[in-house]
Amino acid sequence: MTPLERFNEMREHGTEAYFDADEIVELIEHFDEEDDRRGYTQALELGLRLHPEDVEIQTMKCRLYMYDKEYDKALQMITSLRNHADAETMILNAMELECLYATDRARSEERFRGSRDR
Repeated sequence: MTPLERFNEMREHGTEAYFDADEIVELIEHFDEEDDRRGYTQALELGLRLHPEDVEIQTMKCRLYMYDKEYDKALQMITSLRNHADAETMILNAMELECLYATDRARSEERFRGSRDR
């Protein structure tokens, strides 16, 4: 049985099953590709309960904040995730830029970083 089949069976019966972090990520990515917000959120919540320290799952929570246009929460989470040694720096940088441009703060951030780096 695939992780998706197990997950759907779990939802159908109102039970909770164990999935490893990679399976959770696979499920979230599937629901994201299918634009299934409910499935995305349910898989994410399960993943955070089962694997609260998993950086990839936390990154997907940050992405959900961005989908909801909660850019300040997303930026706070990006800052927090950068403190993890295994954080995906390039992904976090891209997400940060997306948030900054969406809130029209990119130019002021670039000016700040430019003056700080000199």
